[in-house]
Amino acid sequence: MGTVNARSTDDRRDPGRYARLLATLVIATITVGCTGSASDPGVGTEFAAKAVAVCDHARELKQAQGAFPLPDFNPTQPDVSKFPEVAVFLRKTATTFETWHSEMQALGEPSSGQAAWADLLDQVKRHVDLNADQITAAGRGDSATFSKDYFAGQQTQAALLQAAKAAGVPECAKVDR
Repeated sequence: MGTVNARSTDDRRDPGRYARLLATLVIATITVGCTGSASDPGVGTEFAAKAVAVCDHARELKQAQGAFPLPDFNPTQPDVSKFPEVAVFLRKTATTFETWHSEMQALGEPSSGQAAWADLLDQVKRHVDLNADQITAAGRGDSATFSKDYFAGQQTQAALLQAAKAAGVPECAKVDR
């Protein structure tokens, strides 16, 4: 039988262990301090809570619309004969997005994170505008514009997610997911 090194079986006696642990904690603290955290959002905790409440309301409105009535509808190659039914659904979405945007604006400007907040509001407004463009395109039977707006909407979803994260309210990106 060989001998057992006490240090290998009881790492607590390793004096370097505490130095490594301390260094890890210092680095973690600096990283969180520089990048922010969920407990300290870009727009401030109180403002973020109000924004999330507005976004929750918008999500409730969107869910109340129900499912899209045409599950086989392809917005990248739309069937123009389906546009009247699509437009009816998008009008409900317009009301939701307009309410969302106006309620977000009504919160005013946060004391911190103003640029992130402005970007988030711009992305929500972009959703309002694209939805309106799709309603107009559907009314004209314009499948090319409808598809273009669909792809722009996908890009806007990604931009909204980034803006919501920067503002410290990633929950707000769930409204249009």
